[in-house]
Amino acid sequence: LRSPAHSAFGSISLARCWRPARPSSAMAADDAGRDMAQAERVAQLVRELEVQKAARREAERKNEELRQQKKEWWCELKSAEDLSVNRAKELKSVDICFVMDCTGSMCALIDTVRAKVRDVINHIVGVMGVGAWTRCAIVGYRDIGEEGHPVVFDFSPDIAACEKFLDELKADGGGDTCEDVLTGLDAAAKLKWKSTVRILILISQTPNHGTRFHDPESYMDRRLAYDGHPDIAIQWSFADELFAKVRELDVRLVCLKLGASTDRMLKVFAEMYNDEGNGGDYQMLVEPMTFDHQSFCKAVLRSTWKSITASLSRQGSRSRGLVAAAKLHLKLDERPIDWDACKTWQKLDVEVLSYTVIDFRLNKKKVERTKRTVRLAPLPFARGGMRYAFALFNESNGTKLVAKAYAYKDETYQSLATFEGDMRAQADAQHLAKEWSSRLADTPLQFVQAQLMKCPSGAPFELMAIEPFIPGNYVKQTNNASYVKPQSELAQAFSHFTWQYSGGKLMVTDIQGVNSTLTDPQIHSEEAAFGRGNFGIRGMDNFFLNHRCSAICKELKLIESPIQLVGFPGVDIGDSVSTEASMTPASTEFLCDGKCGTMVPMLGCDYMKAHDSLDGVFCDVCRPKVQKTMCDGACVTNGCERRVRYSTFALKCRGAEAPTMCWQCEEDAADMAA
Repeated sequence: LRSPAHSAFGSISLARCWRPARPSSAMAADDAGRDMAQAERVAQLVRELEVQKAARREAERKNEELRQQKKEWWCELKSAEDLSVNRAKELKSVDICFVMDCTGSMCALIDTVRAKVRDVINHIVGVMGVGAWTRCAIVGYRDIGEEGHPVVFDFSPDIAACEKFLDELKADGGGDTCEDVLTGLDAAAKLKWKSTVRILILISQTPNHGTRFHDPESYMDRRLAYDGHPDIAIQWSFADELFAKVRELDVRLVCLKLGASTDRMLKVFAEMYNDEGNGGDYQMLVEPMTFDHQSFCKAVLRSTWKSITASLSRQGSRSRGLVAAAKLHLKLDERPIDWDACKTWQKLDVEVLSYTVIDFRLNKKKVERTKRTVRLAPLPFARGGMRYAFALFNESNGTKLVAKAYAYKDETYQSLATFEGDMRAQADAQHLAKEWSSRLADTPLQFVQAQLMKCPSGAPFELMAIEPFIPGNYVKQTNNASYVKPQSELAQAFSHFTWQYSGGKLMVTDIQGVNSTLTDPQIHSEEAAFGRGNFGIRGMDNFFLNHRCSAICKELKLIESPIQLVGFPGVDIGDSVSTEASMTPASTEFLCDGKCGTMVPMLGCDYMKAHDSLDGVFCDVCRPKVQKTMCDGACVTNGCERRVRYSTFALKCRGAEAPTMCWQCEEDAADMAA
């Protein structure tokens, strides 16, 4: 028998342990729910893995595209470099002819030329760099009627043969003081000149016969001994025609002066040779020298350097692009622009086209159109090489602008294609400046936005290019021909960078503006769609002929073009460009992208940060407007989860519409369209 306590304890335990049995259908439902949840988790994991795989495949595809683009870019750059080598062989050919006095008193001169002619030629080849080759000629002159006058060694690349000729050349003759210099020059003009660079070096100690070339009053006591032919006929029309012929042959004339007795003759020679009417393309050079070897080498090399650069610059300027056309002659208003009087200017309702680069490699650009009401000044305030500049006020948002129109009546300049070429050049320059700034954060560059304005009837021009008004002093660093401003290494390095970045396809030149804010560039390219200042391959070659790489080029690891000149080692050439360039511009100010006309002082390293955060540079007044009008939307591309951020204020300033796709999808769309 169990005790009552034991019975009670047992009953309590049974009560706690006993549970009513669950129906089998409920248990099956629980199992099915667990299975479904587990299956959903597995499906979710599979989907996540598929998304990751797709992302990896997309990343691999992008990386492969980048590798392929880099490979294609490198092949294009190497192809451009190889073609440059072939052009260098054509451009860097030099004919150099020495016309020298060989009368009895010139033994020391003949010895000097004989001893140093090889060194001079080697120096010339050295300065020309890749592909250079030279031919040398010698013309020795004496006096009228003397035997062996003139004696000629025609152009030959064989320096040993030239030295042998000089070994056999004897100093002889010369009765009176004056000599027959003109006959020696005439013999040189009749040689077979054929190289790109042609240099004639005259070495003379005494003047030519004739009172035109010396002052007889200074030698009255020994007039016959000084000049036995004071009235010789060749000193007049023959001499004028001879120097005109030398100029027509594209020969650079250099005179090495031995003493002061030739001063009047050299002055007359310069008057006959110099071409003052065509921009001074031909200017006779005069270098003093003595009979010693060092003086001869320095005089020849200094003058040769100047002649080479002048001749090659002229070759580069003979390029396509500019077309002869009748000019528009407009009166300039040289007073400071009176923006307060803009209400009195002509009112125009215009259409403005804005150009933005989407894909530089594929040459894809987006064109957006807006309507504006503007006021155009009646007279231009400035004129450049090709265009007039008018003050323009935008009544739609109260901004100051500049409107530019070609100074030519010809349809070639006033056509839509020409203006679109200019807009394309400015848009590409903007893109390339950002690429530059991302690599050199301490020395950023900014190109302002240029837009095309279509004017209504009654306006002075049907088409005009417009851009923000930049306050300050404009400085032209380079042009699209041969001008290079001293200490313009930053601008030159940017042009060099654009050539390499584009795979040798194009180059941005004509760098000008206020400090680091630039405008109105020209692009050289084989494509004709870059405006009338496009000189193509010749324009790029011409830049390299005047460019020597600086520290900035080395920082960017820019390769040297075979067209570039090297420089004379160990010779003071005076006008050479320093290769030790500063990496920082004199002042870092950028134009506010809010089109308010304010210059924003900014450290170079903050320039790209401003672009990354606000998509532009904005002053203290415009920056809050940008931040206040920031919008955030979803990309409309199916499957893309990236967000699209933009400021309606910034878009209005640029004349652009709100984006519907992220920049990656825009590039993909451009790729698909291509």
